[in-house]
Amino acid sequence: MSGTTLTVTEAGGTATYTVVFNVQPTGTVTVTPASGDTSVATVSGALTFTTENWDTAQTVTVTGVDDDVDNDPARSTTITHAVSNDDYTVADVTVTLTDDDTAGVRISETEVTVAEAGGTAAYTVVLTSEPTGTVTVTPASGDTSVATV
Repeated sequence: MSGTTLTVTEAGGTATYTVVFNVQPTGTVTVTPASGDTSVATVSGALTFTTENWDTAQTVTVTGVDDDVDNDPARSTTITHAVSNDDYTVADVTVTLTDDDTAGVRISETEVTVAEAGGTAAYTVVLTSEPTGTVTVTPASGDTSVATV
């Protein structure tokens, strides 16, 4: 097998590794990769090795799964391999997912103008990533003799 650690990015980033036997089987052997956490990464399907193709490398594709959370530390999972013949084993592959989200707050306007005597203006506040808990944003005026919020 080529490599036992991989890094993929969220939003569909992919990486590959190959599996090949070093001894010819006496019959067909199926290797089925499985992700330990499909919310982190998914894997392509089963590989079939025969007495004819046992020494030809076959590729497994690992695809990162996107979320909207700023994950720190990075998420990871292990790819295991079920093998239909107990004479063969395939090493696990550790996959680390590179996050593409950044926690923060986005404000639609950084400056507003209001008229005296009760004039109003509005702006919106939105989080830049999905929170893992409750987030409270409390606006405050730097000078309440000029404007209140």
